[in-house]
Amino acid sequence: MKFKFLNIILAGFILSASCLVNISNAGLITDTDNNSFIDETTGLEWMDFGVNNSHTFDQVKGLLSTTYAGWTLATQTEVLTLWHNAFADDATTISISDSGARYADYRVFTTVGRLAYKDIYVKMGDRKYDMLGWFEDDTGSLSYTYYNVSGIPTLNTLVYGRGINYDAERDKSGSANSTMLVRTSLESVPEPSTLAIFALGILGLVSRRLKKQ
Repeated sequence: MKFKFLNIILAGFILSASCLVNISNAGLITDTDNNSFIDETTGLEWMDFGVNNSHTFDQVKGLLSTTYAGWTLATQTEVLTLWHNAFADDATTISISDSGARYADYRVFTTVGRLAYKDIYVKMGDRKYDMLGWFEDDTGSLSYTYYNVSGIPTLNTLVYGRGINYDAERDKSGSANSTMLVRTSLESVPEPSTLAIFALGILGLVSRRLKKQ
C-alpha cells in the first residue's frame, strides 16, 4: 500500500513536469492585438516593427515618457535572446559570434523553414521582411536586426553592426527603420489552472493518507 501511494505521488510529479514542458514550448512568438508580439520564453512584449518608424531612433528615445510610455529601449542581451528564441528552432544553420560585425545569423534552406520564418516576421509586424530593427549595443553604438530574403532559396535573419559607426542613422526615419522597444507583459504568464488543480489533488491524497495514519 505504501509503494502504491508513493507511485501515485511520483506519477503526479511526472505529469506536472510534463505540463510545464508543454506550456514552455507552446508558441515561442505570439501576436497580440496591441501592435506588439510576445516572446513566450522570456515573457517580454515587443512593439511591432513598423509602428514607430515615423520617428527617428533619437526621437523615439525622447518620447519614452510620453508617446511610448511604458516601453523601454531594448538592450543587446534582450535582442539577441529574442532572435535566438524566435529563429533557432527552425534554423538550418546558426552562427553566433563575439567578434566581427555579425552578432548572430540564423539561416534556413528548406521551404518549411522559410515559411516558418516568414510566419514569425508577420507576427513581428513586418509584412515585407526588409525592416531594420535598431537598438543600442552594450557600448552605446547602434546595431540592428534584419531579415534577408534576397538570397532565395536561402533565407537568413541576423543581428548586425558590432564595431560599425551608425550614428548617422539616429536621425533617420522611414518605412525600413524601426526602433526596438520592449516591456514586461502580463499576457505571457501561462494560466496555472491545470497544474493548480492537479497540485490540489495531490495535497488531498496526502491529507487523506495522513488522517488514516
